[in-house]
Amino acid sequence: LMRIDIGPLTEAEIITAYAYARDRRKRFNDSQGTSGAFVVATNASWGIDYANPEDHPLWCAVYDSLLEVGILNVAATANLSVDVDLVGDMPTGCGSFGPLSVTATDSMDLRSQAAFGLNSIDLGAPGEQLLLPTGWSSPADSSMALWTGTSFASPAVAGAVALLYGAPCPEFADQALAQPQLAALRVRDALLEGVDACPDLLDITATGGRLNLHGALSE
Repeated sequence: LMRIDIGPLTEAEIITAYAYARDRRKRFNDSQGTSGAFVVATNASWGIDYANPEDHPLWCAVYDSLLEVGILNVAATANLSVDVDLVGDMPTGCGSFGPLSVTATDSMDLRSQAAFGLNSIDLGAPGEQLLLPTGWSSPADSSMALWTGTSFASPAVAGAVALLYGAPCPEFADQALAQPQLAALRVRDALLEGVDACPDLLDITATGGRLNLHGALSE
């Protein structure tokens, strides 16, 4: 089960890392695409179990700042079968426009050994026994293995954000440049409204559902 603890990282270092992505997107917006980078999503497959978001106001505020320039943020919840509304978690407990918070599901659409929370966790995504490469640090390593954890569910949602931005829709492409925050919220709404309903996630996540790319594109 994987979700990386932030370990020795300080909150200032976390904020600095996010600021890099924000700066690149802001430059893109301000220059109408002639400089910077069209960053649409960040992913956090890391966090602090049992952390109280009220103790991290600056960290949580970063997500509002990123959203202002058009960046959606996604985060993996804890690999613990706990209600994070009650016990706390960072950054998935940051609130309404914090990161899209993701728990893990298996091939039967059942919640894996992962956290939940009606207020804190938005949706599920596949995160159990996924066949993935092992050679993340070595391109020459072509071996595969089965991986489990919210760290693998969360980037599926971040990838879905990018896919929606790539949809062939000129009107939306124009909005992404002219109104980046509204475009990002439109993508967020599509992801949340396009989920497949899952009884096992009902009343323990905000949407009660699991990521569905077709559903999101249809929205």
